[in-house]
Amino acid sequence: MYTLFVEAPSRRAEYVEFGSDLFAHAFCAHRWLENRKPAQRALEMLPQLVKYKEAVDASMVTTPQAMRHDA
Repeated sequence: MYTLFVEAPSRRAEYVEFGSDLFAHAFCAHRWLENRKPAQRALEMLPQLVKYKEAVDASMVTTPQAMRHDA
């Protein structure tokens, strides 16, 4: 979830248009005890993320061709 929005400003902007300003926190692979906040945020984001995915599938939202605009 974190990598979905971290380097794609256009995707972030479209996600915000669907009514959510919550974004995922990065997971830490070697400090798994510290992943409580990222896991909690993922659960909070899930309903809005499903709504965004349905909009992408229905072509209501454009799919970015590059990760960043400058790429």
